[in-house]
Amino acid sequence: MKSALRFALTAAALLVPVAASAATPIVMHRDPGCGCCAKWAAQVQ
Repeated sequence: MKSALRFALTAAALLVPVAASAATPIVMHRDPGCGCCAKWAAQVQ
């Protein structure tokens, strides 16, 4: 029983950072007259 609990806690500890670091998709609407949009997109990427 202890080994099953230990395994579950270890697996959870290893999977949490992977889920937290997953990229969230975003949609960017770029204004052709704006000079900062391309710089912002490069920063986010």
